[in-house]
Amino acid sequence: MHFYAKWRAETLKSRPFSDWTYCDVKGKGVFVGDMLSLTNPVSAWWGEGDEKILVDGEKAPSIFGTGSEDYFNYSWSRADLFAHPFCGQPLDSGPDTSGYVSNHRFQILDAVPFDRSLAVFLELWGHTPTPGTGYARIAYYYALPDSIDDHRGLMPGDMRLQKLPKRPFAAMGGATGAKSFSFDDLKPTATAGRVETVPMPLAYRHQVVNWKAEKGAKLKFSLPTEKDGRVTLHLVAVHQPGGAVLQAALDGKPLPLEGGAKSFALRSAFAPRDLNVNFQPVEAKAGTHEIELECIEAGPAGLDLIWARTE
Repeated sequence: MHFYAKWRAETLKSRPFSDWTYCDVKGKGVFVGDMLSLTNPVSAWWGEGDEKILVDGEKAPSIFGTGSEDYFNYSWSRADLFAHPFCGQPLDSGPDTSGYVSNHRFQILDAVPFDRSLAVFLELWGHTPTPGTGYARIAYYYALPDSIDDHRGLMPGDMRLQKLPKRPFAAMGGATGAKSFSFDDLKPTATAGRVETVPMPLAYRHQVVNWKAEKGAKLKFSLPTEKDGRVTLHLVAVHQPGGAVLQAALDGKPLPLEGGAKSFALRSAFAPRDLNVNFQPVEAKAGTHEIELECIEAGPAGLDLIWARTE
């Protein structure tokens, strides 16, 4: 048998719901996995779609999954990067579930043999209508040399990386009822280290406030709250190699992270990512509050926006 790994890229709509073909093979072989890379231009989750695998002329799929992230061995639309022997998510640029994402699964222990034909589909099923999600896939399979498939040759448009659009913050899911503030509008000031607005294609507005944070320096800004209550703050910031390590304070009091840690590192192992930093809820009165970020370890801090939800 020969090994096949065929790549295809398309820009598709999420409505009406449809099945996207990974491969359609006539012949004898074994299906051993696939890869999905996508460009999600909205904050809503893209991956409710199930995998469907039809073997040897089946009219209904004998393998029918429960969701895209379930198939790729994670859950709850998590942005965590992971690499395991048979599956991985090496890319999730953010913020949230928007941006560039790559998942793969190698079906070595659960390969799917076929004698006459194989058809593999993934449902296109996002939480909201999306006009132009960029999908690219590779189907991995072995087949006899006389097999045929539906693969077409590469087109010029296949070779272009889809750019993310500028987009507003979407107050949905865990952010329902939240209000967002772009750092470009907050006008933060620092005791040391240059503060400037720079381009950032992953960010909501394609730009962030970049603070070249020096150890011991502080960056301050004011944030309004409209009513008394329990306020939860979430910082959206660029995580990159060599990024700064910071700690936060609200009105002069330490503001720990959701898990209790006092500091947070705006760092990633490889490519930049635009990710949430989640703080513990605090009681706050209506009015204007001062937030202070103190640098523990020097490095760049690319600040996209902060969102607040009061309960």
